[in-house]
Amino acid sequence: MTFDINMVILILFGLSAFFLFLSLFTKNSYKREINELKDYSFEQSQELYKLRERISSLETFTGFSLSQPLSFTGELRNLSELTKENIIHLYSEGRSPEDISIFANIPVETVQILIDRYIDESTK
Repeated sequence: MTFDINMVILILFGLSAFFLFLSLFTKNSYKREINELKDYSFEQSQELYKLRERISSLETFTGFSLSQPLSFTGELRNLSELTKENIIHLYSEGRSPEDISIFANIPVETVQILIDRYIDESTK
């Protein structure tokens, strides 16, 4: 069996087109999954914030503290990119740094530093 050179070129071209299509499809899948993960993380953070507010209101109502004080590192570099994006998102919604601090469970100073950096970058 002898293959004509045109047949080989045609087969290779078909394979390359198939793999090109396949690679473009998988990249979109990763982007979609990353966006879904960000949305899910943000929703979970909002639910956690609501639970903390509810616990706080119950503690105030009963006069009994259910939680121990948390220790914070206060270092901006320890925050994940997702946490930073959530903080900026909450700030852009109009929430105060104090509310964001409670929501993200980090010090107000750290939130303020992140917001200041965001404002500086957006004005450049």
